[in-house]
Amino acid sequence: MALVSALKYGEAGKVEDTHRKAYADAFLSMCDTLVETQGDDGAWKSSISQPEKFPHPEVRASRTEQHPPPPRPCLTRPCGRVQTSATAAFTYALAYGINSRLIDAKDRDYYKTFVWKAWDYLSGEAMEADDQTAKPANKLGWCQPPGDSPSAASGYSAESSDDPWSGSTPYNSNSTSDFCVGMFMMAAAEVAQMAAPPHAPPPPPPAEPVKKHRPLLAILIVVVVAAIAVGGGCCWWRKRRANTSALQAHLDKNINEDGLDAPLNQGATAASW
Repeated sequence: MALVSALKYGEAGKVEDTHRKAYADAFLSMCDTLVETQGDDGAWKSSISQPEKFPHPEVRASRTEQHPPPPRPCLTRPCGRVQTSATAAFTYALAYGINSRLIDAKDRDYYKTFVWKAWDYLSGEAMEADDQTAKPANKLGWCQPPGDSPSAASGYSAESSDDPWSGSTPYNSNSTSDFCVGMFMMAAAEVAQMAAPPHAPPPPPPAEPVKKHRPLLAILIVVVVAAIAVGGGCCWWRKRRANTSALQAHLDKNINEDGLDAPLNQGATAASW
């Protein structure tokens, strides 16, 4: 958890961490070890290196010298006691490695198989009801007490007894804690992100709709301008013809009355023009 937090802190760009590469290398090395020690049921055990020392409760009574624990690695139940808080923490770390792309693209599908196997345990057996311990359904169980050790939790102490299954009552399916539930929620968040489809690039902005009325408006403007121009020209031409006709009539009158040498009324002529 601390290693993942250190990687996330540097990833956020809050500091320039010169040790980030070393952290990432250590993280990837731990991931390789974790997937090799995961149980067939998807859970990690109280002891990763010696799971047979802390067996699952169902086999405590049948363990005798005639039935020694199986040789290591002991990954199948009921060899080792399942540990929900550790399983949730490892699931969170593996899923984070996939989501953050610390794990190479070519290896991500491989690691996803272990994440899904662990999630099957966390969302399945760890949440199932158990009549023997009065555990209701959907209560997270098999949580080792915080600050405790597998030895104390399973009642085993090599110094006090030769019997590894004697001593206090171990944690069981009904054992839970706030810490364990918190780890479960962190794992669930990373698994949900891992399961989400990859972020697609944002769609391009929609093209501006073609306004079909624009060409019609342009045509209308041209027609109006042309009409104004033609109408104005016609009015000018009609006025000119009218003025010309008036002048001609005035000239004809003067000629008829006074002859060709009669002076023109320049004021009238100018006014008519």
